[in-house]
Amino acid sequence: MHPHSITTMYGHSLRVNALAPGITLASATDETFASAHKRSALDASSTPQDIASAVIMLDLASAITGQTIAVDGGQHLVPRARDVAFGD
Repeated sequence: MHPHSITTMYGHSLRVNALAPGITLASATDETFASAHKRSALDASSTPQDIASAVIMLDLASAITGQTIAVDGGQHLVPRARDVAFGD
């Protein structure tokens, strides 16, 4: 279920947000991670620290709800025929 839908149902008592991380070093080989860096708008992919920082930001920002936050270095902005993890 999408955070927006859950917020619509429970928004009066609950903040609902989601993170959409890109390929992280923890979930990819060094080679795949380096390749992902080259294929993003910022020439950088997400790290576990980036994702943790986004979680803290959402926790501190009490006015944000119903959002999906992309923490992927802009990978979602660059069109690809296939997932970056699978190569060209």
